[in-house]
Amino acid sequence: WSDSCFCMTYGDGSGNTNPLTSLDVAGHEMSHGVTSNTAGLEYSGESGGLNEATSDIFGTGVEYFANSSTDKGDYLIGEAIDINGDGTPLRYMDKPSKDGAS
Repeated sequence: WSDSCFCMTYGDGSGNTNPLTSLDVAGHEMSHGVTSNTAGLEYSGESGGLNEATSDIFGTGVEYFANSSTDKGDYLIGEAIDINGDGTPLRYMDKPSKDGAS
């Protein structure tokens, strides 16, 4: 999400990476737009953390709502992208430290 253009852009992937357009990631990015327009959270420190957490929650909610009959609920973000080439998600909502960076 970019506040400067009020738009979303996605990468098309490369090598072992699928395009960055999984449903939960798209829902996550759209939620940044909602948060920006309604809460005005500065993307820094604790308010930045709230911004990311809110987008993660809405992103996984969008995925579950759209796929609930075929995809059990999870606490993962971007698991369909396979950015590391080993099937790991971008983030783990159940234990953020599992990604090694959160």
